[in-house]
Amino acid sequence: VGEVASRICERSAWVDMTVVRLSHPPRPEPWAKLSSGFHNLIRHCASPLLVTPRPTVTRLGRAVVAYNGSLKADRALQVAVYLARRWRMALAVVCVGAGGSDPEASVARARAELDARGLTATYHVETGPVAEVLLKQAGDLGSDLVVTGGYGRGPFLEIALGSTVDHLLRRSLIPTLICP
Repeated sequence: VGEVASRICERSAWVDMTVVRLSHPPRPEPWAKLSSGFHNLIRHCASPLLVTPRPTVTRLGRAVVAYNGSLKADRALQVAVYLARRWRMALAVVCVGAGGSDPEASVARARAELDARGLTATYHVETGPVAEVLLKQAGDLGSDLVVTGGYGRGPFLEIALGSTVDHLLRRSLIPTLICP
């Protein structure tokens, strides 16, 4: 009983992963985010949130990991390491030069992390709109999952400036794993 997103967030603390079908992607209008249940899920879910655009997920064997060196991206990389080990998932780390970030430094950091854990991956440095680059790489590599960090900005900036996560959810045809 109650608001759906709030109930899911409360229960997310008890599970390793929360799986939600994306029936209504986050809308691009800033005012729509103020009342978006999905926006609240992304912001407050305690466990990684697997968002599926289709009713069923049949296979998750190859993932594109969005990595920019931020704390949220570090969390996404840690979850991707777990998936690679536990599910024998192939990883491709994609670093996009945007907003003053240094994609070469991000790749070096991700490579060092995966090397230290004895894992291999492919590494890609790109430029352009982050969500578009990630979706293109996922398609080109035949990936069936995108792994990314959650919202990186505070709520007001995210509403005003938009979000890569929201853009991914609006456009992706494959599941997206959002790490808190």
